[in-house]
Amino acid sequence: MSVNQMRLQGMPVRRVLAVVVALALFVTLPAAASAAPAGKAKHPRAKSAGSDAAPLLPSIVRVRIDRGTASLARAADYVDRDMPDKAVASLLNARRNMYAAWRGARYLIEHAPPPPPPADAARVHHRKARASGAPVGAGTAYADPPTATMAVLGYQHTVATAAFGLLDGAKGALRDSVSTTMFAALNRRDSSIAYIHTLPPADPAAGEDAPPGFDTLMPGVLPDLDDEMQQIEGLLDGGALTPGEKRIMNQADFQVFKTEQTINAYWPPVVGD
Repeated sequence: MSVNQMRLQGMPVRRVLAVVVALALFVTLPAAASAAPAGKAKHPRAKSAGSDAAPLLPSIVRVRIDRGTASLARAADYVDRDMPDKAVASLLNARRNMYAAWRGARYLIEHAPPPPPPADAARVHHRKARASGAPVGAGTAYADPPTATMAVLGYQHTVATAAFGLLDGAKGALRDSVSTTMFAALNRRDSSIAYIHTLPPADPAAGEDAPPGFDTLMPGVLPDLDDEMQQIEGLLDGGALTPGEKRIMNQADFQVFKTEQTINAYWPPVVGD
């Protein structure tokens, strides 16, 4: 119906205009509906496994790593503000979260789900799920136990290097806490490596689509060890450490070197890489 026809039927002008606006919106809605919602573009969710989106760490380790990282940042801030007592408390919290993160990693390892079915069986399951109307590939993708464990080892590296950086100028209880924190990280990592070495190797029958196992991932710890030794040697060369602090750093340097030897012995580099 045209505007003139509506006016001829005695409809008020305001009502005529309202109908025209509604008709215009109705015509343009399909084009707008085809665009992605703004909220989805701003807040993308992790896709299912096999996509390009990085999987999230399981909360059992992620929450502890996040809290521990925040504690380390507070400790550094308290040191800069000359508040050693609060720095000591924050370092204690960083260690507690480091221990809890490793307990979470062990739980994931010891309660890992069975390996995924072979590719052919997975395709059959996928077709059945689609036929039943069940959502396929929906939800958040979480990291597998080896990947989550490597994140915990990475946090141990963060704790150690943060403590190295706080030793210079630390005195009394703060220096003791810094020393305790760095060796807690180094010792916990050594015990983690020893535990991981007791685990069975990855099943070769899992196929190429299976996530990487510890035999593939553990050599990735070596760059962190090299980074730590570089930091220690730089601090020793800087000349700002006291003789007692130098002894602490030399002990840490030797332990990191021994850790590197252990990883190379447990997971030898592949010839040709």
